[in-house]
Amino acid sequence: MTLAGYGLLAALLGCSKPAQQPEAPRVCVAVTSEQDTNAGLPFQMLVRAVDDKTYREESYDTVADKVAHPDATVLARAVVFAGVPRTLWVKQPDATGLGIYFLFTDPQGDWKALVIAPGGQFAVKLVASRIDSIARLSADSCPTGAGE
Repeated sequence: MTLAGYGLLAALLGCSKPAQQPEAPRVCVAVTSEQDTNAGLPFQMLVRAVDDKTYREESYDTVADKVAHPDATVLARAVVFAGVPRTLWVKQPDATGLGIYFLFTDPQGDWKALVIAPGGQFAVKLVASRIDSIARLSADSCPTGAGE
């Protein structure tokens, strides 16, 4: 084969791309908190693929252990700093709910939430050491950039 033949072969091989898998749907979780959330101390957040039964039965300690020892249900984990917005994009779980957990130093109310139909984008507002609210956002309204 001539040098031109090798060049043509290389060009043809370089143009062929393997079939790409469609990107899995993703869910956005946008978290806002106040300066005094968790007494101003950083805390862990976990996002997991869980069913209703698992969500209801797991204790704070069981979930907290998954920070150091994540299992296959953990889709994302992050440190949240009081007063600093945090946005996570995670793969949408297959046929399960989306558990969102905040491991406050001293939880004073709801520290976890379960989204049964997890497609889309969600805003979570934290106050003191608890979840104040969780709301579904309209399409393409989830913050992007810093904090992801």
